[in-house]
Amino acid sequence: MNIKKVALTYLLIALSTSFIYAKQLNKPTLEKEIAQTIIKKLLKNYDVLSKSDIKIDIENLKSKYIPERATSYKLIIASNSNVLGPTILPIKFYDLENKFLSRIHIKIDAKAFTNFIRAKETISKKDIITSQNVKISYETLYSKPYNYIPNLKTVIGKEATRMIPVKSIITKSMIRDVPNIYRDDKITIIIVGTNIKLKVKGIALQAGLIGDSIKVKTLQSKQKILIGEIIANKIVKVDI
Repeated sequence: MNIKKVALTYLLIALSTSFIYAKQLNKPTLEKEIAQTIIKKLLKNYDVLSKSDIKIDIENLKSKYIPERATSYKLIIASNSNVLGPTILPIKFYDLENKFLSRIHIKIDAKAFTNFIRAKETISKKDIITSQNVKISYETLYSKPYNYIPNLKTVIGKEATRMIPVKSIITKSMIRDVPNIYRDDKITIIIVGTNIKLKVKGIALQAGLIGDSIKVKTLQSKQKILIGEIIANKIVKVDI
């Protein structure tokens, strides 16, 4: 008796499972699953995005393109595709026995929005970025520079590495931390060696921050080019 019950239970499970997988694909379900796949890939590719920043439009998926016997499908996305903006993707349909039925192409427009920092005015080289000369702008991510900066705090207090025209998107290459020493600055060079410690005047041949190694030149009659570490504003230590 128990064996019959167990067999009947397995039969019911098998029938139920077959019914679920044999259910025909329909347009609303397919569109929802495709959109979820695209959103998941965008979230993986762009860590600044959230689901609320993304909108997916599937333009040419029609019920008549879905085979009647189709119970599963495969959306083909190249591993190097970022699926942002207008994209054409192939879909393969399969029946209950996983036999190929047909292949179609669908047009997807994946829109994603995030914050960009734009110049409110022309910013000259070496100007310090402040909240007065830049602003946040929430815009589409499509066709924007890859090295943009979405966070205003990351920009404020930095120095412009070149002239930035008004309305330009601020990118990482346009700004830097304010150097502790600029090229051609007059500096103090501390020369340290075994039983020796000298302070001499010099000129920086490179710009840098505290902890950076830069080339410097002494201003003595016998000028020497040395390499040392910036240890404070206008001070470089050279070990010999």
